[in-house]
Amino acid sequence: MLLSKDRNRKYSSIIFSAFIFLTSCSQNSIQPSPEAIDKLNQESYEFAKQDLNTNLNIALPKKLQALNKNWEVTLQAYSKGEMLFNVDASGKNLALAIQAACDKVKNHDLKNNTDLRLWMSASEQSGKSFKWVEYQEHALEIVENDLVAVRKLDKDLIHKKILASKDYLLRSMNHKYHAFYRLYKAKDDIPDARLRTIYSASSLWTLMKMYDLSNDQEIARRIPYIANFILSMQVKSGPQKGAFHHSISSRTGKKEDFYVVGTASKTIFTLLELSRRFEDKKYLDAAKNAGDWLLRKQRPDGTISAYDLIKNHKLTKGSKYSTLYHGQVLSALSRLYRATNETKYLEGAKKLAALIQAHALRDEYYLQDDYRQSDDPVPTAWGIMSLMDFHKAQASEQVKDHIFKLFKELVSHQLVNQEQIGNYGRYPGTFGTSGNGW
Repeated sequence: MLLSKDRNRKYSSIIFSAFIFLTSCSQNSIQPSPEAIDKLNQESYEFAKQDLNTNLNIALPKKLQALNKNWEVTLQAYSKGEMLFNVDASGKNLALAIQAACDKVKNHDLKNNTDLRLWMSASEQSGKSFKWVEYQEHALEIVENDLVAVRKLDKDLIHKKILASKDYLLRSMNHKYHAFYRLYKAKDDIPDARLRTIYSASSLWTLMKMYDLSNDQEIARRIPYIANFILSMQVKSGPQKGAFHHSISSRTGKKEDFYVVGTASKTIFTLLELSRRFEDKKYLDAAKNAGDWLLRKQRPDGTISAYDLIKNHKLTKGSKYSTLYHGQVLSALSRLYRATNETKYLEGAKKLAALIQAHALRDEYYLQDDYRQSDDPVPTAWGIMSLMDFHKAQASEQVKDHIFKLFKELVSHQLVNQEQIGNYGRYPGTFGTSGNGW
């Protein structure tokens, strides 16, 4: 292969970085340790820095040769989105398969392709297959067709992702209303037409936490505008006083006559945080009004009607039971009690806490409801979080015992097969980032 010295290094780097995953495995199990990956990555990088001649002449390591299984390899190169070559090869071991692929492309002249990107896949006889793509002279492992596997987490990576999320939130905000939508169609670059109260409140809560981490003055400048949008969505009088309109049209400015207890509950979280930070009475008053509306939604048995929908002047109340909503209301009332010391919020919370604990016993500590599939982890996650909030409001050994039993059952459902990195850490009942995040 006719390559410049830098291109030769780069080519060698991706080939050897691609070995990181495979060569750190035993003969019987493909489960590399982070330490082995780091060590081999450094060895690969050092090898790639060596001066190589213009012909690809890689002395494949003995450890790689030891993987004596039949392998098939595909090697591709791209420049500015155009595929330059696509070759397939096979061998009695991985070393021979890769060497055969390299031999097939040795006559390609790539000296002028300064933006060359390489892609490689390798599969062995048992059916396991692995893919990598070159990025900044390193190989990134690809899983689930287009996801990059992250096999080791550290604080620097987490911090980098937090900052990237902050930038995304600020970019995605509707600047006319200072509010947030639920969906964004990336392919068409089209945001949802409706701006949601709950997503705006959650985004503001997140941005305030990000400000604590970064001291970003752009966030500080945006906070009061987003807060004012949230306040503008609250009903000021009438039967729905204290509730929040679920959404508003970004095109017409018409507010939706749909009032959900989850929207009120999670918005209370944000209002209490605003009150704590800025000591402005309007935020606490709004939180209390929302809490009073939630109490009016509570039935004598402790259950909560999930929503009120007004359409064609007709009121429809949600009748299905939602563990998520009951948990969110319990958290909101518990936090309101701690912020105000008003016993009405504690009394409402007590009824909900008793209900969730009773359901935990009934459901053998993997909570169910009328909205979600039986293996969905979200009801149990919110059962735990809400009981934790209630325990802070009124400590109880019984409540703590239920929390730990729910947690133990929740963890037992988590997917932890290291060979399926695309699903590692996820729960079988939900593919959503919010569901798994909770």
